[in-house]
Amino acid sequence: MKWTEVRVLVASEAAEAVANALIEEGAGGVAIQDPSFLAVIERGWFWGEGEPVEAAPPSPEVTVAAHYPRSESLGPRLERLRRRLDDIAAGGLDLGPGRLTAVEVDEADWVDAWKTYFKPHRLGRRMVIRPSWEEYEADPTDLVIVVDPGMAFGTGTHATTSGCLLFLEEQVKGGESVVDCGCGSGILAVAAARLGAATVLAVDHDEVAVAATTANADANGVAGTIRVVEDDGGAFLAGLEPGSVDLVTANLTADPLVRLAPDLARALKAGGKVIASGIIRARRNEVVEAFGRAGLELVDERRDGDWHSLLASAAGSGPARKPGHLGVTGRA
Repeated sequence: MKWTEVRVLVASEAAEAVANALIEEGAGGVAIQDPSFLAVIERGWFWGEGEPVEAAPPSPEVTVAAHYPRSESLGPRLERLRRRLDDIAAGGLDLGPGRLTAVEVDEADWVDAWKTYFKPHRLGRRMVIRPSWEEYEADPTDLVIVVDPGMAFGTGTHATTSGCLLFLEEQVKGGESVVDCGCGSGILAVAAARLGAATVLAVDHDEVAVAATTANADANGVAGTIRVVEDDGGAFLAGLEPGSVDLVTANLTADPLVRLAPDLARALKAGGKVIASGIIRARRNEVVEAFGRAGLELVDERRDGDWHSLLASAAGSGPARKPGHLGVTGRA
């Protein structure tokens, strides 16, 4: 399959805002390529594996890359992205070069290239995220989750995904009904099943994500627990029986989270929880306010750089408490 790789060279301080713009324009995920980080990787240090290597100072410029299925809509998409870059600069961020390029790439070539940088890594108390092509000697208490995302989003290293995984580890006690809205690679659905959820519905409108989730569920031995559905997340949530779900994960962006807030609240049981992520700092309050209007109370929060992950509770769970757990994990 052919894809269009869109790359934007920007000042480091604008990287997260540009990443959010690419995601809101329809990318399943992004890669932020920092030359100083790549230099550390090339010297043989992978997420705590082996002896630590002294990192170089952060690069003044980074490349933010995203992939879109090849289509005739590329021209209009690039024009919208250029307008988004202008808006970011007008908002006061130093965009730096702001140079946008697009090239055609083959899926097989892209996957082979980035495999070099995706290695097993620990997350939370006992989760280990392992790519399917890497061996890992697990401790008896490790919960190893095998992920081969292909072109789908979700390796566990980006702040939005890691924030969701950390909340899942805390919230899933066993026997829950879970919906993963916008499942991407299926990493959250698989993690919920491996942590003990009784049923998991994984939903995505992208056939690439549906295929990746199905394969990863099988690779982790939880295909019998996870049902994968290709559908628009909003339509699917609206069709669920009210008050039927214990936990919803929604690693999306601010716009769909605001739009879906009433449907999220409607689907949850009293006291049920929603884990929401993909929220850039500038839009965090907008999402929290939309959740509040829908009857979802903010219970907890994680922040990593410019990205926020929220834990909210449906009515009937008691008072909200002050957000905590700030400043965790890394990005991809």
